[in-house]
Amino acid sequence: MGNVRKNYYVGVVLPFAVLCLLTAGCASLKTNREQPLSDISGNVPEEGYKPSSQYGTVVLDHNQKVEQWINYFTGRGRKYMHIYLERSARYIPLMKAAFRERGMPDELAYIAMIESGFSPTAFSHASAVGYWQFIRETGRRYNLRIDQFVDERRDPILSTQAGANYLDSLYSLFGDWNLAMCAYNAGERRIQRAVMKYQTRDFWELTKHQKALPRETDNYVPKYIAAVLIAKDPAKYGFTDINFQAAFSFDTVVIDKPISLELLAKELNLGFQELKLMNPRYKSDYVPVYNDRVNAVRIPIGMKEATIAVMPKIITDAPHIYVAEFDYYKVKRGDTLSQIAQHYRTTIARLRDLNEFSRRGMIRVGQKIKVPDSPGAVSRKVSSERNDRTYRNNIRKTASLSRKYKSKTILKSNSQVADNGKVHVVRSGENLSVIARKYGTSIKEIAQANSLRQRSKIFVGAELIIPN
Repeated sequence: MGNVRKNYYVGVVLPFAVLCLLTAGCASLKTNREQPLSDISGNVPEEGYKPSSQYGTVVLDHNQKVEQWINYFTGRGRKYMHIYLERSARYIPLMKAAFRERGMPDELAYIAMIESGFSPTAFSHASAVGYWQFIRETGRRYNLRIDQFVDERRDPILSTQAGANYLDSLYSLFGDWNLAMCAYNAGERRIQRAVMKYQTRDFWELTKHQKALPRETDNYVPKYIAAVLIAKDPAKYGFTDINFQAAFSFDTVVIDKPISLELLAKELNLGFQELKLMNPRYKSDYVPVYNDRVNAVRIPIGMKEATIAVMPKIITDAPHIYVAEFDYYKVKRGDTLSQIAQHYRTTIARLRDLNEFSRRGMIRVGQKIKVPDSPGAVSRKVSSERNDRTYRNNIRKTASLSRKYKSKTILKSNSQVADNGKVHVVRSGENLSVIARKYGTSIKEIAQANSLRQRSKIFVGAELIIPN
């Protein structure tokens, strides 16, 4: 039955051992065993790698449950597996390297396939984000930075390193990769309770007990094994027309001052989206510098010297006003999270993630909570431009417009009417989203009317033309 630990403990010994695990709880998962995250990726060890004896191997059992998932991926779910396989060639080499550098089985890299399909924008009903589907709390526990400028859960290298650290901790707790993967999916406490109740560390034995594991977790290991078997030999399973993506390759330049990706792309004669795809953790073109880590930017191979040469030209200040992906809502009497989520066309899970609420957390009258910053929610109409969060996050006022504000060359009264609309004077606390809602227009229309671009900033007292 593969890499399992059967009922070698008998009598009072097994319950006591499991009780020790349970009472230890999350304390066992502190970061004492993890390695620091790094932008600087090491060389990919050669094929034929063998994991350290302390980790053993991941055994790919092939049974009826696994066969059911193989049938799914080669049948009804074939279109999804086709996409996953195409993306896998871009990410698997670097993801395997993250595990090999720790002496862990490199097959664990394929967990990202069933978690996210190798998509940086994957977002689950439980508010898990990115390649490895970290919720905010767990991401931060494993040193992934999540703030107004970056979300490292969306970075394929940093999130994989964090995923490896988390799986390392889970394996140290359970001593079995099947159970470690189950805990990755359902949480370590949930799996600890199942092990205690049924007195076995054999995953396949646990699946024989109804409700021992959540349904999703019950399918997690068979689904993972099916994905690995197919990914290792796609042709064997009928995937002979895969257009594999090029491997993710890059050079790295360490920075000590904040820079603009947009300006860097311009100086290197690259497309901004090309450079952004290499640095997906940055929410806009602004690349901040932090004191607790190596700060680096990824660039195409062969452009390291050119990047260093243009560095003085691309240094920038932090945006004066950051157009966030959330707004605030004041809770009224009778409000529930469900009603608020429905009004803002979002989910309860998304509200919990934005506000870092626990599942049992309560809201109170008068409390200000974060809600998705979607102008369309107020009018109950959804337009693509109003829901384009990426666009909103990148809106900035250009330096030239800033000079216009300072020289007072723009109309000075918000009651005046310009040739193409009214003029609004920016007040304290306002951003483009708030102003767009006030006038029943969109961020994009205001940006176009005022020649705003990606590095645009808006200042208190500045005057914006509001299109009719």
